[in-house]
This record gives sequence, structure tokens and C-alpha cells, in this order.
Amino acid sequence: MYVDESGDPGAGGEGRSTRWLVFAGVAALARDDALRDFAIELRHDVMQQPRRPGPIHFAKLSGAKKAPAFMCLAAAPMIIMIVAADTTNVPEAPGLRDPQNQYRFALKYLIERASWLAERREQPLELLIERSAHVSIDSIREYVHRLRQNPRTGQFMRWPYVDEAKIVMAAKEDEPALWLADGAAHAFFQALERDPIAGAPVSIYADLLQPLLWQGPDGQRILGNGFTFVPIQRTGDYLREFALIDRWVRLQEQAGARLWAPERDL
Repeated sequence: MYVDESGDPGAGGEGRSTRWLVFAGVAALARDDALRDFAIELRHDVMQQPRRPGPIHFAKLSGAKKAPAFMCLAAAPMIIMIVAADTTNVPEAPGLRDPQNQYRFALKYLIERASWLAERREQPLELLIERSAHVSIDSIREYVHRLRQNPRTGQFMRWPYVDEAKIVMAAKEDEPALWLADGAAHAFFQALERDPIAGAPVSIYADLLQPLLWQGPDGQRILGNGFTFVPIQRTGDYLREFALIDRWVRLQEQAGARLWAPERDL
């Protein structure tokens, strides 16, 4: 799985922090090479053979390029997992207002769900995270190791499929599949964070990618699998606040298992 984030951890608007810190994980339907090939082709189509080829940063795309880029991204051979952490509702725990701790705390929920997918596929979890200025790979591995030792905080992790040594970091320049995670993170961040120009969140790109959200091991539930709010206890409040996400959940509840696309779970 390839992971990127959008937003800045912190205390909800203090300094450079944003209200939402969004992690996106993308996993190939079949082969990782297919994701890399798709990303490179997407760059060719969207960037129109730039003189200096480099990674795609969806947040930096012009409006004229962003819409077609996300339309293409919606056809990627992948599933998406999103964890959206509200930095204004940090749980009352020592140190969680620290940006590094907040980053690791939110990432935990993505690793948990990635481990559920690994169990479903009966394959060890391999996690490649976009290099971050917030934390080091050693601190993430140490955090996961501490979770392993704590039956309470690590209770939802599928530990037989998790190996700290298989959690690594890389720059976008070195791994094209990370460009797709970048796009997913940006789309769902925009669907939650108030846009300073529009005066409201911009949800059109997340709506395009919504069909790629993982529906869980049984293929019947986006909420808590492919899309997770943190803190989880406030999920009902967030669904009332964000009509788009509430609509996804209600449509899925109405359709039941008919929404399951098995090829997106394997």
C-alpha cells in the first residue's frame, strides 16, 4: 500500500495546522507495476510531456488540469482507504497535540485497516509512506512496535500480517504510485477543509473517487473501512456536518451488498 497525507497536524488552526489531517492509502487491485504504469501515463496525459518530468502534485495543478486529472485517477486499478483526523477534536491524551504524535496517531488507523486488507488477501502488509517532514520512519516503526506491546491500543491490528521492517518511506520522485495516493489525499482533504477562495469545502473530486473506497473484508461497508473519521466517537456528528459523505453511506446502506465490486477487494 502507498500512503500520502494532506493537511498539517497541530492544534486545529494554530500556526500552520489545518482542521483536517487526511491520510490516503492506495493498494493495487492486482500488480503494483500496474499502478506505476498508470501514474506515469497519467503524468503524460495531464502534464503534456513537461520539459522537466517529475512527480504529480495534485494540489499544484491548475483548474484546467485538475478536473481531467481526477477523472483519469478515478479509473486507476486500485482501492482507496481514507483516514480523516479532526485536529480540533484531539482525544484527551498526553502529547496528542504535538504534531508528530498526532501524525502517528492518525496513521495508526490507516495501518489497522491496511492490516485488515492484508488479512483478507492473506499477504503480509507492505506499507510505503511518502517522506514527511513531520516524522521519521524510525519513529513510526517504534510507535507501531509500542502498539504491538499494548493489548489495548493495538487490539484492532491484525498483527500476524504486520512487520515493522516492511513499513518504509520514499520520496514521490522515486515511486510513481505515491502520486496516486497524493491525489486521493488531496481530493478528500478538499472535501472536508474549508477552501479559502470558495468559502466552503470542494467535494467534486472526492465524489469522483468515492467508488474506489474499500468496502471492508465483507465488501459491504465504506464507513470505518474505506473512510474513517478520527475521533471515531464523533462520526455521527461529522456525517451530519458533511452531507456528501453521509450520502455515500446512506446509498450504500440502501443498496447493501449490491455495491460490492469484488475485483476491488482482491
